[in-house]
Amino acid sequence: MNSVIFISLVMSVFDQPFISDQDWNNFKIEYSKNYLNRHEEVLRYNNFKSNDEKIKAHNMNYLKGKTGYKMGHNEFSDLSHEEFAAIYLHPIKPEIDNNELSFNTSLKDPAELSYKKYCLPPLSQGGCGSCWAFAAAAQVEAQLKRKNSNFKQYISPQYMLDCSGGGTCKYVEITNNFNKLNTILPLIRGGSTKAALDYMRDNGFVSLNDYPYRTKQQKCNSKAPKLPQKIKSTSIKSLHGNEDSLQKALINIGPVSVSILVLETFKNYKEGIYFDDSCPSTCEKTNHAVVLVGYGTDKTSFKEPVDYWIIKNSWGTKWGEGGYFRMIKGRKGMNNNCNVACYIRYAVV
Repeated sequence: MNSVIFISLVMSVFDQPFISDQDWNNFKIEYSKNYLNRHEEVLRYNNFKSNDEKIKAHNMNYLKGKTGYKMGHNEFSDLSHEEFAAIYLHPIKPEIDNNELSFNTSLKDPAELSYKKYCLPPLSQGGCGSCWAFAAAAQVEAQLKRKNSNFKQYISPQYMLDCSGGGTCKYVEITNNFNKLNTILPLIRGGSTKAALDYMRDNGFVSLNDYPYRTKQQKCNSKAPKLPQKIKSTSIKSLHGNEDSLQKALINIGPVSVSILVLETFKNYKEGIYFDDSCPSTCEKTNHAVVLVGYGTDKTSFKEPVDYWIIKNSWGTKWGEGGYFRMIKGRKGMNNNCNVACYIRYAVV
C-alpha cells in the first residue's frame, strides 16, 4: 500500500461524524492503550466505532424503557466480539459432586441479601482466560472475611494458574494480525474453579503480594509463603437451573462461585439489571466464572418490581457497576438467565 493511499485511509477512518477524535483519544488515555503502529490504530478505531454504534443504539432503547440495563465503553471497546470471545470466554468444566445439597430450613429467606461488604474490590484478569482462578480466589477471600473481619488480603490467582492444573492460558497481545491470534487459540483453554479450590484446600494459598499476577502461566513456585488460614472442604453442586435452590445456597453457604454464558451484549454492560432473551437457560454450556454475592429487588426503575442477582466479575473496577453486575433473577417464563443457576462451586473455611 503506497503512502498516499494509506494516509487517505487514515483520514477517511478518523473523519467520521458519529464519533469525535476526542472520544477516541479519551478512551486511549483512560485505558492506557498503545498500538504497534498507525495501521493497527485504524483497525482498533474501527472496532471502537462499531462498538460505539451498538452502545448508542442500545442506550436509546434503555431510555425508552425497552431494556433494563445501560451499556458503556470499557477496556474491551477496541476489540471485535470475535477477539474478545477468543481471549476471555472459554468453557468452564462442569464437574459434578453427587452428594445431596442440604440446607438449614430454619433460616428464613431475607427479602434482600448482599455479601459485598466481605468482598475486596474486583481485580482484572487481563488478556488471559483465568476467570476460574479469580473466581476461586474471590470466593475464598469473601468467606475468610465473613469468618474474620480483619482478613483483608487478596489471594493470588497466579498461584492457582501456575500450580493447580485447573487450566491454562497464554497471554494474548492483540495485534492487527488476527490470523496469528487464531494460531494461539488452542493454547487458551478454559478452566476449573473446583480444581483451584481443591488445590488451595490441599496445599494452602498465597497472598497476591507474595505471588503477583503476571497475566500468563509460569512455572509453579510451590515454595511461596502460605497464608495461615485453611480451607476445610470444597464442593461443586448441580442446581439444574433452579434459582430457588441458588438463593437457598447463597443464604446458607455465603458467597459461591457460579458460571454463566456470556453473549456479545454483556461485554459493554455498564449498569442496571442485565437480561438477554437470547441467552439460554438449558445448562448445556457456560464460558465465564464469577462469584455470586447477593440478590435484591429494584422497586423503582420499572413498571413493577424486578428481582436481580448481585455478581462479582474479574474485569476490573472500571467495568460494570464498580466491577459487579446485576443479572435478572426469577423472571417468569425465563428462569436461569444465561445459565446462572446451573452449578455452584465453593470452599468452606
